[in-house]
Amino acid sequence: MKKTGLILVVMVALVCFTALSFAQGQKKMSIKSKNIKMEVIKGEVVSIDVAKNEIVVKEKKSGVEKTISVDPDKIASLKVGEQVKIKVKAGSNKAESIKPIKEHKAKKPK
Repeated sequence: MKKTGLILVVMVALVCFTALSFAQGQKKMSIKSKNIKMEVIKGEVVSIDVAKNEIVVKEKKSGVEKTISVDPDKIASLKVGEQVKIKVKAGSNKAESIKPIKEHKAKKPK
């Protein structure tokens, strides 16, 4: 009886320590992913090349045109002349996310 109880206690302790080590390992992975710097580009879509999965965006602030690689499923929803906000990894030209910028309409005075 004593051996069974001892084995049970050891098994429970082993499971607890294993769970803690997995939880600690996941925290370390998320910290590493937060260190990646992202560049945000806001501007107008100048051209779309579906064959190469690339778009050319003219930045709002600097007026510089940048060529950005985009996923094929996202490129279908873009239009020339549309204002977009694009997140790109620093030093890369691959778009991580693309969102259209909605223009706010001015409120009419009453």
